[in-house]
Amino acid sequence: MKRILFSILGVLFILHFQAQNMDPITIQGKTKKCKTELIKISNKTGEFTFGINKDGSVIGNMSALEGSYKMYIGEEFAPLYLRPGSHVKFSINCDSFDETIRYTGDLSAENNALAKAILISEKMSPTQALFKKPEAEFLKMISRYEKQHHDLFSNPKFSKEFADPAKKEFQMSRINLLSTYPSYHAQITKKSDFKPSASFYNFYNEFDFNNADKMDESMVNILDRYLTYQLGYNGDDYDSLTTLKLQLLNREITSNKVKDLYVIAEHQNAIAFAKNVTEIGNAFLSATNTDSVKTRVQNYITKSNKLSPGNPAPEFSLESADGSIKSLKDYLGQYVYIDIWATWCGPCKKELPFFETLKKDYANKNIKFVSVCVWDQKTSWKKFLEEKKIAGEQLFIEGQENSFVENYMVRGVPTFILIDKEGNIITNKVERPSEKELRTRFDQLIH
Repeated sequence: MKRILFSILGVLFILHFQAQNMDPITIQGKTKKCKTELIKISNKTGEFTFGINKDGSVIGNMSALEGSYKMYIGEEFAPLYLRPGSHVKFSINCDSFDETIRYTGDLSAENNALAKAILISEKMSPTQALFKKPEAEFLKMISRYEKQHHDLFSNPKFSKEFADPAKKEFQMSRINLLSTYPSYHAQITKKSDFKPSASFYNFYNEFDFNNADKMDESMVNILDRYLTYQLGYNGDDYDSLTTLKLQLLNREITSNKVKDLYVIAEHQNAIAFAKNVTEIGNAFLSATNTDSVKTRVQNYITKSNKLSPGNPAPEFSLESADGSIKSLKDYLGQYVYIDIWATWCGPCKKELPFFETLKKDYANKNIKFVSVCVWDQKTSWKKFLEEKKIAGEQLFIEGQENSFVENYMVRGVPTFILIDKEGNIITNKVERPSEKELRTRFDQLIH
């Protein structure tokens, strides 16, 4: 579940619409074992925060439009459907959040259906165990969950305004699973030549990718996989695949809005990982006729080119494990190999033994090894360093958004960057510690 932390006490609300002449909605609940004093109910139009009393009870009123909301309690959330004038009652034990939430009072049928749908969705979580299943077994399982979900929302008393969004959300989850299954199954089973049956991809026929009204971020991801499937591309050249997908997008998609949504969603990752930034950037520019989108892409091309070899590396000032502040200037006169990682990142931790071996093998060789932990909790970072007994240059960045990630265009972890002795970029896409080519590169630098 999505993590979220509240620091505001009391009852407050922020509205982005006029709530005049609407009957108040009453929220009444009983909570157990919840390690928070607040609950928050929100959607795109408004946000409401209620206090949890010492006995675990919750009571309060809010003025809001009819629609879908999320109710956050500590680190968990539950979907919630509300209507002006309704009196919604709930009970929950936070030790088993999804399994114990129950609704009575108004809209109880709708909200209990949403609660049960969450349990179905959790069974469909993309895990190795799920993707490892043979095609027939995988499809049978998805079909079973699909029927369960369909039955939940087939109550004739449910309004279209309630049922349709729930059905669409499940459909997106289902299609995302289906569209990712072939590649993940091949990877997990180590069967690189795996191909599903010809009928497997029939789910793509459920969509009109030119329907801009139904296009959102989740649909853009599906569109991207659809383009890859249509190409049947078997190569491993990222730039070539990106160019081919954009060419196919121009041929098959007639909606300018859909093209724009695709370009906006995909250009940053593609440009950040491109070997030829200008070529890939121009391919994205050719896929849109909208000036504002062209400007966005061009700005990202310009930003990416600042990280070209020979350009000054962006300056930074980051907290180290000993509490001091380290900047790029502190490492001038040495080559700097930067490992950008997180404690929750599996591939990052797989690289750690190789990284530590490199540090030992190239000690006193004028190469500084710097680790920068991002998108993490400081307590988790310090605990990890202590338990693994990791020393050296260990730096940490607070928060999800920061200038280091922005300036170095970090799109994921692990990411590795190499800087020369004068503080200039050698490459922001250098080899990982486990790759033999990195040692060859190091040996060439120090001799």
